[in-house]
Amino acid sequence: TDFDATQNPTEQKSSSVVLPTTILEKRRLGDELVSRKLISQQQLEQALELQGNSGKRIGQILVEQNSISESDLLPVLAQQLQVPYIRLNPQLYDPDVIPVIDKNKASQLCVFPLFKVRDVLLIATPSPLSIPVNDEIEEHTGCKIKAILASRKDVLQTINEAYSGEQNDLGLDLFEAVEDDFQVVENVVPDDYSQIDEMAEGSPVINMVNSVIQRAIRDGASDI
Repeated sequence: TDFDATQNPTEQKSSSVVLPTTILEKRRLGDELVSRKLISQQQLEQALELQGNSGKRIGQILVEQNSISESDLLPVLAQQLQVPYIRLNPQLYDPDVIPVIDKNKASQLCVFPLFKVRDVLLIATPSPLSIPVNDEIEEHTGCKIKAILASRKDVLQTINEAYSGEQNDLGLDLFEAVEDDFQVVENVVPDDYSQIDEMAEGSPVINMVNSVIQRAIRDGASDI
């Protein structure tokens, strides 16, 4: 895991998340993590001491020292960057969108196409604020880009699995398990929402979310 933001995102092969230095300095990532009780003040002080000797980012040091997991760190970073965060999983993308970016380009820039809504392409990337990366994808696809934060490891793993045709049946198993739970309910919606309904129809993620919510309601879950 490498949170160094000083290098070019397209050249930084080992990084997990590429972050602008000014944002992290302004918002004081370490203090935010302490206030959320994700790390202790002592762990922060140790990380700051190591940072002075190594020059590494606080996030990288804390993860390397096992003070915090990457899965706990990234949502905080995403909030600071004011971008969405996604933990990539199999079936959490539209397979029909994958060919929009060829595998070599996706691997080179460490981006993964998730969904396309009209002329907007949602991509998962460890460098969501990288203007060069986003501009290159826009030129390559002809789409406007909406970048979502994800770890480099997850992005590269998903690229390898998706472009090789490997798929996990978790999502399909979920659909089959709750198939009998669905009922067709006629409803009248305003005309303004009719196009949204058409766009949502057939979306694998929307279907999966619907099925999860349906099961949660049936089981009386307090959290989803």
